[in-house]
Amino acid sequence: MQHKTESKSRSLHLAAASLAGTSLEANLKHINITLATSDAVWEVYLDPKWARQRLRLYGAQDRALEQFFKKLSSEWPAAM
Repeated sequence: MQHKTESKSRSLHLAAASLAGTSLEANLKHINITLATSDAVWEVYLDPKWARQRLRLYGAQDRALEQFFKKLSSEWPAAM
C-alpha cells in the first residue's frame, strides 16, 4: 500500500512540474519538442530587440512598484 501511495505522490509532483501531466509518453514528447525548439527559442530570446523590450518592461514594473510604495509610505503615518 505504501508503494502505491509513494507512486501516486510522485505522479502528482510530476504533473505539477510538467505541462505534459503524468503520462510517460506525453512527457517524452514534451521533452523532445523542448529540445528540438530550444535553439530557436534562445535565438529569439537573445535578439537585442527583445532584450530592449524586456528591459523597458522591467523598468516600467520597477517604476510602478516605486510609486506604489512611495504612496503607501506617505499614507501610512496618516493612518496611525
